[in-house]
Amino acid sequence: MTIKKSGNSRNGYPYAQNSGRDIPAMNDDGYLLALNRAGAWKEYTRRNNGNSLSTFAVQVCPNKRKALPLSIKNDAEFSRFMTRLGYIQIRTRKITGYKKSFWLYRSSGKELAADKGVCPQISSPCKAHSVVVQVSSIPQKAFKLVALDGKWLHVYDDHVCFLTKKRIRVDGKQVQGYTARGLTVEVMA
Repeated sequence: MTIKKSGNSRNGYPYAQNSGRDIPAMNDDGYLLALNRAGAWKEYTRRNNGNSLSTFAVQVCPNKRKALPLSIKNDAEFSRFMTRLGYIQIRTRKITGYKKSFWLYRSSGKELAADKGVCPQISSPCKAHSVVVQVSSIPQKAFKLVALDGKWLHVYDDHVCFLTKKRIRVDGKQVQGYTARGLTVEVMA
């Protein structure tokens, strides 16, 4: 939705241009009041643990917001609209207990970020660190001889706990061994 200001607009109010048709634009308070009446606007003043917020948080249901007749259908335009009014968008679990998007009014967002309440938009696909198992084919100090994926290998003693126990066959014998499926194996010289 783009707002175009023209000298011939009705009573000095701008017209909103949305999909080729001109619609009179609501003022900011009128639009927020329409969101509240439609049930798309839900305010929170307390956290999930019962402590009060220094400001208030708002959750806006996008489906109800887009169903309003004179509403801002585009999410990017709505985000710019809310930012212009002094709201900051965050994603947190601290308000309702579920990871959801909220708009904080005139706050820097530091209140919830200070206690690790702000969550990333997209969770990371892998953890910050991956487990690496060090193995060697020759005996070394602090390495333990185990059957790993069908071979006798020396595994660093502290890394055996990352391996999964499994009955495997090594040299024609069935023994209690380990598998490193899904882990990174680093072969030492």
